[in-house]
Amino acid sequence: MMRLANGGLVMGGVLVIAALGAGCTSEFNVAGPGDVLSTTDELTLTTADRESLQAGLDAIQSMATATGTAQASTDDGALDSFGLSSATIPEDGEVSRGECPEVTLATDIVSALLAIAVDYGDGCSPLSVDDYTVSGRATGTFTEADSSLSLTFDDLTSNGNTLDGDLGVSLSRTNDGVGLDGDWNLAYTTAQQVVATAGAGRADYVRETATTTIVDFDGTVSNDGDIWGAIISGVATSFQQNGNFIPFSGSITLTLADGRQLNLVFDEDSPTTGQAEVSINDLPAIEVDLFELIPSTTGM
Repeated sequence: MMRLANGGLVMGGVLVIAALGAGCTSEFNVAGPGDVLSTTDELTLTTADRESLQAGLDAIQSMATATGTAQASTDDGALDSFGLSSATIPEDGEVSRGECPEVTLATDIVSALLAIAVDYGDGCSPLSVDDYTVSGRATGTFTEADSSLSLTFDDLTSNGNTLDGDLGVSLSRTNDGVGLDGDWNLAYTTAQQVVATAGAGRADYVRETATTTIVDFDGTVSNDGDIWGAIISGVATSFQQNGNFIPFSGSITLTLADGRQLNLVFDEDSPTTGQAEVSINDLPAIEVDLFELIPSTTGM
């Protein structure tokens, strides 16, 4: 305990200031090095808070990129109306369809698997949007018996941001799109950082609007030795519709090492204004500028 000149006491990292003559106290959190001072009555984001939000936004973008590539393996334009099927492939042969990406399926009688390659080559625009370019490839397998899909991403690059890692999911298909439900293990490299995302969850893709919705996800997000618990719910994003990956619905909750929980909530205007609401525990929410927080949400 240390007494300050103004009569306040520092006890266990909490500054208690005596209100002279009022018989009451106000409590403030003492910020660490590089942090911004925040009160318990009004939220101010610390450096650590902002870093966790930046990682969470990149995690969303990595899952959207992975989902867009995975659904391409079943795209109507690449294969038949319901996508993956050995019925359209010669025995122990292969077939390739589409251009951006080119999807190649090969049968293997011994393993009863379909080998998949999703190839964007040196770069093309799968969304037919001039300012969105993808290069590289993903490879994996599909098992018809249980509709399980495994994909590995190796330096798959979208607008300068690189996706590595893999997913192992149960694939559901309709004429409108696909659903991916299972395990995600991704690493997303931007000009600012490398963010790893690991956990279980479901993402749906609607082809007409090129929209990815992370229906639910429970896992972790990490960057440079820092790790946060992450719960994503109902987060929808569409680069084709909005020109960036900023979600227009849903939320992500990040649990920090000290137990505090940051909840970032998006609305329909977020992709345009860059504004979203963030709250910590029970403190009133404040607005944050996502464009300022992390440039990579634009995918540029």
